[in-house]
Parts: sequence; structure tokens; C-alpha cells
Amino acid sequence: MAQTGAARQNSFLILMMAAVLIGGLVSAVMIPAGEFPPRGYAIFSLCIDAAMAVILGFLVMAERGLPQTGLTRAAVGLGAVGVVAGLVQVAIRFTSDHAWWTGHYLPPVIS
Repeated sequence: MAQTGAARQNSFLILMMAAVLIGGLVSAVMIPAGEFPPRGYAIFSLCIDAAMAVILGFLVMAERGLPQTGLTRAAVGLGAVGVVAGLVQVAIRFTSDHAWWTGHYLPPVIS
């Protein structure tokens, strides 16, 4: 059964949001951050990460109720990974003062 236009758009939206959140997590873990950004930017980026994770979670739950096609399965699977990535990005903010301001994980130095 073919998807309707709105369902197909939702699937593509889920895939794009998941790609952004997964890419952000890879960046937050792999790339060390530089200087602290202004306070407003730090709070704004935290809110964007949290909002995207919540919105993506609702979209994935709504998508699960649709007839399963290849695109729907991919959207639900990658969307769930994207939600976890968004939540991990928010959790990274609470690991240190540096992470709170930059959003990048600063691993402890082993000496």
C-alpha cells in the first residue's frame, strides 16, 4: 500500500531530524570545543536540542501507527536512534561546566 503525501513528508521529516541529531551527537563527542559561546547561544542550543528530541519522539510515535512500508520502517528505526542521540546531547550538558556552555563532551584526562 502506498503512503499518502502527508505520511511520506512526515517520514522524510523524521529522517532529516534524526540525521541532524545524530550528526550533532557525533560532533559533540568527537570534536573538542573551543571558547565558551555567549550565554544566550548556549541556552538556545540546549533548548533546540531538547525540543528536537521531544518533537522527534512524538513524530516517531505517530509514525508507528501507520501501515509499515520501507520508508516508514526506516523512519521509525532511525527516528528512535535520533531521539536517543538528542537525549544524550542534553545529558552531555550536565557532565561538566565546560560541557554545559559548549555542548561538547570533555573527557577526563588520564594521568
